[in-house]
Amino acid sequence: MSKVFIAGVISAAALLLQTANAENGQDLSRMYGTQWEGYAENYMRGLADGFEMREALRMKPSRYEYCKPYSVKMEADDYRALLDAQLKDPAKQEYITHLPAYLVLLIGMNEKFPCSK
Repeated sequence: MSKVFIAGVISAAALLLQTANAENGQDLSRMYGTQWEGYAENYMRGLADGFEMREALRMKPSRYEYCKPYSVKMEADDYRALLDAQLKDPAKQEYITHLPAYLVLLIGMNEKFPCSK
């Protein structure tokens, strides 16, 4: 393999990692209208869900409150597994499939990490 090819691959990977992470608002804004627009849109959807989740917690804190121990680390795969488990729960089929994803996750987090009263 040529050094130019390897340098190109490394540069492309670095650009992808840097661009997909959008370290600041300006980086995110610059993604729109480029080949990275899909990443930007998904990133914005994630941010929007975070704000919606915050509002749900503020409006009904006792219903959606959860107490995850600081020592428990959850990655995206863990949240996806939690979401899937909630959606597959037969007792919740009537209502949960129509809820926004952030509410399904809040319900799952509440059940997985209940706060002691």
